[in-house]
Amino acid sequence: KSLRKNLLLIFTIFFLSTAGLISINENLKNHFSGFKTRSYEIVNYLHSRIFLNEIKGIKDIPNPYAKEFEIGILTWSENKIVGTGIKSFYMSCAQTDKPFFKNYKGSICNTHPHNYYLHIANELGIIGLFIIILIFLVIVFNGLKYLFSKRHSYEKKLFLPFFVIFLVEIFPLKTTGSFFTTANSTFIFIILSFAVGLIELKNKKNDEK
Repeated sequence: KSLRKNLLLIFTIFFLSTAGLISINENLKNHFSGFKTRSYEIVNYLHSRIFLNEIKGIKDIPNPYAKEFEIGILTWSENKIVGTGIKSFYMSCAQTDKPFFKNYKGSICNTHPHNYYLHIANELGIIGLFIIILIFLVIVFNGLKYLFSKRHSYEKKLFLPFFVIFLVEIFPLKTTGSFFTTANSTFIFIILSFAVGLIELKNKKNDEK
């Protein structure tokens, strides 16, 4: 109960401070406005891609990250089951022969599609993606089970911020760095080790009792 009150107070102060800074700082206001605009563009892209199937070419997508998503989807469709191997996205993208890439082939390819799940699917295929999603789900399930357990402990309070950061990092509809090679991957694996370690510490203490 005390933790919930403290979290509510922290979030209230954070959002009020952020809103105040955005209202008085022109630079922050422009960044926030750009964030909202790009978020709407990605939502519109997903709606068109999933429900309307209106994406015909690269010029149909105004958002640069949504373009990366589309490129990632089309490149993955060439090797769906086992992928093309780690750190191979650029080469497989440049060799993809789809109408979407017409007159832009090669020049629009990046080293990764700016989304963890598309990146994993491209380089490890559906099989690798399934294994990693399964690992994530097990950690989320055990983490929620730990947080909602009746036992109160210092480790639980320490675990909460790592778990929240982990959930934010694995959120599927976001732009990311490479899952295997950038600082993003270093960060997510460090967070992962702390989260799993604290859960295992709790299990070990329970076994000893």
